[in-house]
Amino acid sequence: MACRRAYRAMIEAEKETAAILSSAKEKTKKEINPAVKEKMHFSKLLFGVDSKTATNTVLQNNITVFEWAKRSKIYPGFWGRQINGENSLSKKEIEFLHSKACKIAAIYDDEEPKETKEQGKILAKKIMLRVIDLKIPPKKAIFLKIGEKDTVTEEFLKSYVETMLIEGMIPGIMTNTDAKYPFDIVFGKAVQKNKELFEKCVIWATAPTMDQYENITTISLSVPEKWAPFAPSGKTKKDIAIWQYGIDCDPIEDESENEVDFNVDLVADDRVLIEKMF
Repeated sequence: MACRRAYRAMIEAEKETAAILSSAKEKTKKEINPAVKEKMHFSKLLFGVDSKTATNTVLQNNITVFEWAKRSKIYPGFWGRQINGENSLSKKEIEFLHSKACKIAAIYDDEEPKETKEQGKILAKKIMLRVIDLKIPPKKAIFLKIGEKDTVTEEFLKSYVETMLIEGMIPGIMTNTDAKYPFDIVFGKAVQKNKELFEKCVIWATAPTMDQYENITTISLSVPEKWAPFAPSGKTKKDIAIWQYGIDCDPIEDESENEVDFNVDLVADDRVLIEKMF
């Protein structure tokens, strides 16, 4: 019974989100200069941002984080936000981003062990509680953040991916995909044993971030000349959904004198926005 209620809630959320986006598109036609809209696609790559700070946070110069990123770079086509923990995504912020016709990429960060089948299942269930609470529509990606030093096993990854799919969501992973870190080997082995299953898992690569794209403070957009994220074993570069190519950009203080910055990302396929984000 509870599962049916949760499913109905998710379906209603999908309808609600569609209505908001439809309204936002009309608003965006008036708010965004056509030349700027065109620049959201840079050399066929779509520009976006992710941050730990809420996008509707007011800064020291009396504009929001969203407006600051737009002014410092270009109009972001999507924004990655953490759905759990401190400063996590709220329903109010979802409405704010949708009013800007900006898609949201959901990130979940959890420091609990990631080693057993049971831990994979429990973590996926925890993610679903936030998904339902925030009314994130079904069949959208949730990117589980895996740290460079996290111990992750094939058993955990398989359980996490399977459970997320059973729950009606797209399993995602956000991690450093450089082969010098343990994730590459573990993920590659998991793909070899369960290729069809892991084809349904989408990757947000946080490597490489190049020196020229770290701590950028220039009021202009600078992006790599080509799509070049590191792909973990079992995937190719064209399989990567999102690439975080620069970090800690345009630091500034908010009204409470806390330093705020953001990371810059690219998407090579528009379908990632349409099918994986909300």
